[in-house]
Amino acid sequence: MCSAESVVDIVKMLNSNDWFVRDRGVEAAKSVSDNDQVRIELIKLLERENKQFEDIAERNNKRKEMKDSSTEQETFSPNAINGEYYYNVIKAVVALKDPRAIKSLAGSLGTGNTARKALTSFGDLAIEPLMDAFANNKRRHSEPDIVETLNKILDQGVVSAIHKNKIKNLLLNQVNKTPSRRTKQKIIAAFVNFSDDNQVVTILESLIASDTYYEMRRVKGRPKTERVKVFPIKEEAEKALGRIRAKRKEKHQELPSGTTQQSKTQ
Repeated sequence: MCSAESVVDIVKMLNSNDWFVRDRGVEAAKSVSDNDQVRIELIKLLERENKQFEDIAERNNKRKEMKDSSTEQETFSPNAINGEYYYNVIKAVVALKDPRAIKSLAGSLGTGNTARKALTSFGDLAIEPLMDAFANNKRRHSEPDIVETLNKILDQGVVSAIHKNKIKNLLLNQVNKTPSRRTKQKIIAAFVNFSDDNQVVTILESLIASDTYYEMRRVKGRPKTERVKVFPIKEEAEKALGRIRAKRKEKHQELPSGTTQQSKTQ
């Protein structure tokens, strides 16, 4: 156990304006992580650092939209924040295994596997904060991680019916709205957890039939200059529909009449 004075010192460090000092505070907090005040301050710290990264990302996005080629992407000032330090804060909060940290961890998605694994372990408790993070997200690159985390929670099979339905509605609403290929692919992969829903099947069929997004890729074993068209969204939808068909077959269910996957088997 630590003295009251040392807790006060650590709290001051965690609230310093200098990230070097905050970093030392994070390290010092590890030895007193059973202290509730320290735990709360660590969680608050992550929320503040998330906000700094969000603000920087938002400014960079605006610069891209303005197509200001003369302005380089903003870097993290030594007086503001450091990427390695930020990751140290995330790891320290993950180590708490505290449900009160779910919101802050959801806000740090897009930084690697650490936050995603921690949120998955919280299961049903993490769903509402994850959905809120998706709705209010300013770091667009974190959207695929949010969807993947929701999908992994679904895979665990311990989600309430109400939450499962909310996730399904979110995915159905966003699959044709998101401009991100990676987010769309993650959504399509998550649809497999709704194999009993005919609306999901209809959406997948529509993507297979009409999605026009393609990339030019090399063909393995062919000259480097040779490229062919590939359709990653269609491929992901075909794979998801095939898995849904397999799941339904196990339950002795059929796909809705007229679907591509059904017609292929006739």
